[in-house]
Amino acid sequence: MQIKINRAGRWEKFCRSVYQKVDLFAEARKARNSCRRQLETIKGGYRGSNHLFRSQVLPFWKKYGIKPKKMWYDLYCFKDEGYDPRYIPEDLYWQKIYPAFNKPGFRHAYTDKCFYNQLFPYLKHPRIILRNSNNCFFDSSGNIISFDLAKSLLESEQRFVIKPAI
Repeated sequence: MQIKINRAGRWEKFCRSVYQKVDLFAEARKARNSCRRQLETIKGGYRGSNHLFRSQVLPFWKKYGIKPKKMWYDLYCFKDEGYDPRYIPEDLYWQKIYPAFNKPGFRHAYTDKCFYNQLFPYLKHPRIILRNSNNCFFDSSGNIISFDLAKSLLESEQRFVIKPAI
C-alpha cells in the first residue's frame, strides 16, 4: 500500500478548482462593472449602431464561439470612432485567456509583493525594513518576528514608507 503524504485528495482538488473559477468569475464581474461605470462617465462611449456591431465585431469572434457584449466596444472604440474587433473584452480575458496562459492557483502568490525580492532577485528593490504577509511579520532577511520587534524596528527609523503588499 502506497501512502500519499501532502497530496490533495479529490475533494480538495475539486474545491480548489471551484474556488479558482469563482475567483476569475469575480474578476470578470468586477471588469464588467468597471466598464459600465466608465461608459457612464463618457456618456455611453462610441454608440455605434447594433447593425454595425453585428457586421464588424461578431463575425470576427464567431469563429472562436464567443459573442462579446457591445458595451466593451463602445468603451474601447470611443476615441477611434469605429469598431475594431481585435480588442479583447476584459471579462473574456479573465475567464478564457488568463487561465489558458497562467496557473490560476498561483495568482494570489504573485499578487503578494512581499516575496518579489525572492522571485525576482536580479531586479532593483528598495531597502526593506519589515514585511507583513498573512498577518505574519518578517524582518528584512525574511525571518519571522513578533509584533513588538516589528514596532521597535519602525521606531528606530527616522523616516519610512508603508505600502500595501497586495
